[in-house]
Amino acid sequence: MVASRHFKTVHDHSLRAEIRLYALYRTLEAVALIAMSLGFDDTGKHLALAANLAYLLVAFLFVALAYTRIPVNRQIVLGTLLDLVFISFLTWLSPQVIELITPMWMLNVAAAALLVSLTFGLSMAVVSGLMLVFLAPDDWNYHIVYGLIYITIALLASRLGRYISHSDEVTEQQSIEIAELSRMNSLILERLPVGVLVINEKGRIRTSNQVAKRLLRLDPLSTDEEVLDLRSPPSLAGFSSGALDSPRIRSS
Repeated sequence: MVASRHFKTVHDHSLRAEIRLYALYRTLEAVALIAMSLGFDDTGKHLALAANLAYLLVAFLFVALAYTRIPVNRQIVLGTLLDLVFISFLTWLSPQVIELITPMWMLNVAAAALLVSLTFGLSMAVVSGLMLVFLAPDDWNYHIVYGLIYITIALLASRLGRYISHSDEVTEQQSIEIAELSRMNSLILERLPVGVLVINEKGRIRTSNQVAKRLLRLDPLSTDEEVLDLRSPPSLAGFSSGALDSPRIRSS
């Protein structure tokens, strides 16, 4: 099941903060790789540095895209594929960067599984593991372990996505139920044959129905918010002060 289905109840703009952080993380990756390439020998130093500078420019581009209306999952797919191509080229050029790339790639796999789909995340995990084994066969057992770690991270990220989606669905359903309950209470209040007036401890009107408005000579078209801002009429001054001084109210 794809994570995008998990997030049906989540508006795309609600993930903008996450995609911006992810784009910033890609930029930090590029900076770290540039710093590492400065320590390469002369044969691969300039080519690696040029590739990393190009990657940094791409990272800045994705930071800018994170502030657009382009769907989050499309940005993740495109960014992850470009990341995979770049790290493959850089690993082929300088295998020593594997020590930095392998742990940093974990977040890329997690983002792919969480924000796009479990299938895409698992695909990136498997392809990454095979890429490491192919480009650095001397440590194939070490890279297979990392491949298994990537698969585990993808599964956990997808499960986290389902949990978040379920929580959002429950929250949305509760909000709908509360709104329906409030509307029902308002209808019941308006249909009562007696006047109902709710005042707070300061004597200000909080809620009233049409019968109460008619008895108090309030504007029958006024909303509850407008009634909320009205001072109690003089005719209610004695009643409100007496009610508020009641031992029952004071004790509550």
